[in-house]
Amino acid sequence: MLSVLCGGMLALAGCGGGGRGRGGGTRQVRLPAAEAYRLLAATGARFDRVSSAGRGSCVIPAPVRLRSLPIATMSSPVLTSANLAVALARFEVQAIQPLAVKWLGAQVRTIGHYGSYACRSMTGNGRRLSLHATGEAIDLASFTLTDGRVIRVKEAWEDGTRAERRFVQDLAAYACRYFSVVLTPHSDSDHLDHLHLDIGPWTLCSL
Repeated sequence: MLSVLCGGMLALAGCGGGGRGRGGGTRQVRLPAAEAYRLLAATGARFDRVSSAGRGSCVIPAPVRLRSLPIATMSSPVLTSANLAVALARFEVQAIQPLAVKWLGAQVRTIGHYGSYACRSMTGNGRRLSLHATGEAIDLASFTLTDGRVIRVKEAWEDGTRAERRFVQDLAAYACRYFSVVLTPHSDSDHLDHLHLDIGPWTLCSL
């Protein structure tokens, strides 16, 4: 079911070098709306297309209300861009679920998040719009497993069991293959309790 993603979404698959704390140049990551919707539907994710979202500089390209990924549900429907949702769907199937089984012995049932769309400037740089302003970023905070355990990024990153630490830290490292910018509790005090993932034009893998 996901083979179309491997061939059609290479533009979303890297992190410009993927090194620890390493930045990169610019690149085009946004697909046309029709193609983004088609690819998202092919993943098996559940979503509703939204006719328009935002205004002015804060407009979401190809907006959707994402209810679930191919396997896990979202803790609440999230307003985001279809391009980001496609990258997230690939990331779930190819990284989140395998790593959960490897380190925790169970799949992820629900992904907790702090949202995607928010019309605001970047944290620490008020002159530039955040990728949240176009729904091309999402903050992941927790993972509820099929056995009922809840793995919270804030608690697991440094104070969890070895398996919990490996899960969230390996997850962040793998995220650099799918998203342009990955920020973690290691990055700064603004990200102590979540993983920030975006598909913007700049690259930064801050682990």
